[in-house]
Amino acid sequence: MPMSKQSLLLNLDKGLDSFFHRSTAITAESVAKELDLNSIEQTNILDTPKRPRLKKTSKSRRVATERLTNLDTESIKIEEDPRDSLVAPVIIDEGGPIATSAKQGLQAKEDYTSVKSTLKHADTTSPYPPVMLIRVAGEKRVDVRLVAPLVSSIHQNAVFILVTPTKLYKYEGENSNILEKTKATQICIHITTKSDLFCSASKAENVSGSPRDFLALLGGGEPDFTLPRNVIEPF
Repeated sequence: MPMSKQSLLLNLDKGLDSFFHRSTAITAESVAKELDLNSIEQTNILDTPKRPRLKKTSKSRRVATERLTNLDTESIKIEEDPRDSLVAPVIIDEGGPIATSAKQGLQAKEDYTSVKSTLKHADTTSPYPPVMLIRVAGEKRVDVRLVAPLVSSIHQNAVFILVTPTKLYKYEGENSNILEKTKATQICIHITTKSDLFCSASKAENVSGSPRDFLALLGGGEPDFTLPRNVIEPF
C-alpha cells in the first residue's frame, strides 16, 4: 500500500535511537564550602627583576676633557714651515686698523699708458664698400644681388636698396611687383635692426622717380624709364 508524503515526513527519525546512544544529563549538586581566611599562610615577597641600564655618556666626555687639561703644552714640539720665511710680515700701524703696506698700495699711482697700447681694440673699419646697391627682382622667385652702384643700373622693373654707412634708401620702380617690394622691406628691416653691412641708419627712406640725394650717391644722372619688364639685364 503506497505511503503518503505526510507519513514519510513523520518517519524520518525512525531508527536513529538504535544507532546513536542517548546521553543522560547528570547534574551534580554543588556543595557550598565556607572559607576560613585566617587559615591562609603568608609567603615571602617576590623580588622585582633587575633590568640592564644604559651607560652614561657624560662620564666619557668628562674623561676626554680631563685629558685635554692635563696636556703639557711645553712638551709639544711644533715644526716651523720653511716657506713661512718667504712671506713678508705685515707691519701694523698703531695709529689705525689699516696696515702700512695696505696704505702704501692705495697711495701708489701706476702708469697705464704703456698697457693700453698692448690691449686689443675693436676694429671699427667697415669691410664693405662705402656705397652698395642691391637689386631685388623676380616674378615667381625673387633674386637678390649686388649691382654696380651707378645710375645706369636703376630701372623701373625692380626694387633697389642703396646702403651707405649712415643712410639707407629703398627705391621702388613703377613696374615692380608685390613680391619684390615685400622682400626689399624685409631686407631693410634686417639692416636697421641688426646694423648689418655696417649701416647705422635707424630706418629706410622710401624713394621713387628721380630723387636728387639718391641719384647723387650713384654719381648723378637719370634712371632708365624705357627698359621693358621682361628684358634680360646685362649683369
